[in-house]
Amino acid sequence: MPAFEWKEFLSVGHDGIDDQHKQLFAIVNALYEAMKQPGGATDEFLRQTIEELCSFTRSHFATEERLMQIAAYPDLAQHKEAHDFLLARIDEFELRLRRGETRLAAEVLPFLVGEWLSSHIAFEDQQYAGYITRHSGSLRSKYFAMQEQYERQWPQRAAAPI
Repeated sequence: MPAFEWKEFLSVGHDGIDDQHKQLFAIVNALYEAMKQPGGATDEFLRQTIEELCSFTRSHFATEERLMQIAAYPDLAQHKEAHDFLLARIDEFELRLRRGETRLAAEVLPFLVGEWLSSHIAFEDQQYAGYITRHSGSLRSKYFAMQEQYERQWPQRAAAPI
């Protein structure tokens, strides 16, 4: 049984976002399990995990913000500020990793569990959940129109589906 389990009450009512949140839980659990091993996680595992986390974070937040933009979520700017705060922390971990610090698990895990899983997903993301659910009927067509426009402007950047 994983240490940090996805619970249905964390759902935002959008399968794509919920699947991404579940992926974050998987990253957290893999890091936690590696830290429990004798001697802790290897430097290479930590490097790969932090790199995956950085990439995942940027993609996930962009997807969430696109979804809120499409739905005309009125508190998008406030939610983006919360994302920017979390991204600043992720950027810090990435910078330290590039400088050769690999023993960051003791800081990364509490950040992920406390600030992201417990605070951001459980509380801040729940604020947009009802709004997104109420507006989901028109989201699909709006998303595909926006996706088409995005791909015409930046064909080299494939956006993650939402």
